[in-house]
Amino acid sequence: MLEFLLSLNSKGKPAHGVINEIVKKYDVHRRTVGRIWRQIQDQKENNQVPITVNNKKKGSKGRPFIPFDEKKFKSIEKVKKTSLAALSKAMGVSQTTICRWKRKKYFQKHTNAIKPLLTDKNKLDRLMFCLTSCILDEQTRNFTFNDMPNVVHIIENLFYIKRTQQTFYLTPDEIEPHREIQSKRFVPKIMFMCAISRPIFSSEGETIFDDKIDIFPFIHEVAAQRSSKHRKRGEPKTKPIQSITKVHTSDMIVHKILPAIRSKWPPHLSKTIFIQQDNAKPHILNDDVVFREVATLDGFSFHLVQQSPNSPDMNVLDLGFFRSIQSLQHQKSAYNFAQLVNAVSATSNNLHPNALKYVWITLQACKVEVIKKLGGIDYDIPHMNKSKLAREGRLPHCLGVQKEIIYEEIRYLDRKVDETRSFYFT
Repeated sequence: MLEFLLSLNSKGKPAHGVINEIVKKYDVHRRTVGRIWRQIQDQKENNQVPITVNNKKKGSKGRPFIPFDEKKFKSIEKVKKTSLAALSKAMGVSQTTICRWKRKKYFQKHTNAIKPLLTDKNKLDRLMFCLTSCILDEQTRNFTFNDMPNVVHIIENLFYIKRTQQTFYLTPDEIEPHREIQSKRFVPKIMFMCAISRPIFSSEGETIFDDKIDIFPFIHEVAAQRSSKHRKRGEPKTKPIQSITKVHTSDMIVHKILPAIRSKWPPHLSKTIFIQQDNAKPHILNDDVVFREVATLDGFSFHLVQQSPNSPDMNVLDLGFFRSIQSLQHQKSAYNFAQLVNAVSATSNNLHPNALKYVWITLQACKVEVIKKLGGIDYDIPHMNKSKLAREGRLPHCLGVQKEIIYEEIRYLDRKVDETRSFYFT
């Protein structure tokens, strides 16, 4: 190693790339090579002839490294690989060895979330729901997704006053925040219904139509039964509706959602609007009598459509909108229901449309994966680096699907329909 360094130096310094070659050839650390080179320079300055490399016993490199047994690692049950301590016990090595293997990236951490259980019928419904969103481009003869200009997504979600666990970043001498609540199992919360459509931007990037229709809480006003430091007896008090029924959802859609859409809907868009919702029991259907009475007022034509069962990935609100609101909502302090309503409404209104247009692209990317998986949900939400594509002006408005995939899925559906017919005929 010493002769190699001395033979390849130039102008009193090692040549470019020599240290890397020595590290690979002699299997040593870069610091070892640097220590030898510094000794050479020091002895040259002091006119010393002998050069001592190290005083360690030949072949001694410290604690021996235990090799990683990939075959044994893969044979361990996944439920026994949920922590480093459990993994150490299953592999029969110390936790220090496990940490060394992790640093060398022999294995990696993975967070797993439970997904809905889908029946065969659910998968077929999901596949048909995604295929009906595809349209054929007559010029390119390729399939793309509909840009959904007249589709409004609605869904309910719970918003809590406080999180049971909250992360803070503090200096060493900063006092830790004290957070308390009467019961961790029953944190005060309010159910909200939100309506959102796809935003529209001009060629210069200006917002023509804000995608946020509005977000409404399921609350009612009651008179305070006793006086307190917050209010006097008899003054109105905000309380959440504990049990949401069809009466409440019908009242919310008819008296709040539809008027908000009429007031904010751009005049150049079609007034035939499809309101997509999930299959929750309190939801009303398109043939609801009260809904049909107001669905055609002011030249509008509203239609309620149901998304596929057990498919939260088919709604932009579940895909990312609610999570964006909740992460910002908890940055505002709320100590009662009225403050919670104000915090959620303010957060929703202040959320910029540019941060939300990506969710509609994510919805199309999820539909592509559903088509590839024959209606299954065993996939990870695709990441396209949409912010970078938007900065470079290469973010597509609608994603395309290879026509070979579409034709293959149609043939698959035809086979399933034939099997169903033969089963009922038998």
